[in-house]
Amino acid sequence: MLYDKLIIDTNLLLLLIIGSIDDGMHIDKSGRLNNYDMGDYDNILKIIKNTKEIYITPYIATEVSNLIDLKGNLKEKAFEICREIFNNFKQVKIDIHSDINENSFIYFGLADASLVKLAPNYNILTADNRLLVELYKSCSENILPYELLKWY
Repeated sequence: MLYDKLIIDTNLLLLLIIGSIDDGMHIDKSGRLNNYDMGDYDNILKIIKNTKEIYITPYIATEVSNLIDLKGNLKEKAFEICREIFNNFKQVKIDIHSDINENSFIYFGLADASLVKLAPNYNILTADNRLLVELYKSCSENILPYELLKWY
């Protein structure tokens, strides 16, 4: 399947970045990626290859950069990859005042509330099962639950 405009949620984007270091050798060194392995990294790459345009929000970029938990040289490599990836993605224009007034902000926080708001205009790839109900309410046809896609 080909996707037009895709936003990759935080944990999967973190997997993409850390998986890009030394051919995925360091995925298991991140305590934040315990549920993922090299196969998951390869799946994210396949999804990206089937996407016309990839977008990022400043909120997701901030979360990802704050969640990098590698040390030393590996951390530096991760941030270099972050810089490259973030430069290649298109930035979603956001409005913090509008985003904090979404009902989902109280329950899910800023980054996730913005995804709920953006879902009618973007495909949202997420592994956040807790957020899926709100995303589906917003625009079910644009939601890509990773748990379902990883088997294709």
